[in-house]
Amino acid sequence: MGSLAISFPFPDIFKNFLAGIWLLLHEPFQFGDQIFVEGFQGTVEKISMRSTQIMTDRGERVIVPNAIVFRAC
Repeated sequence: MGSLAISFPFPDIFKNFLAGIWLLLHEPFQFGDQIFVEGFQGTVEKISMRSTQIMTDRGERVIVPNAIVFRAC
């Protein structure tokens, strides 16, 4: 039963990890760039293996999974 519970989030984690590698290697945007993703517009503050962090124009910090950022590129 425990292995079934662990296997549900694995595909999302794997997709975010692969998208993170692609984003870090191909650099479609860099730190400080303005991007629009998932209805949020802001400045890129951090790109990690699993997520991208942006600061919106309203001063909100938004963490977006890299799989979603990858689809928006």
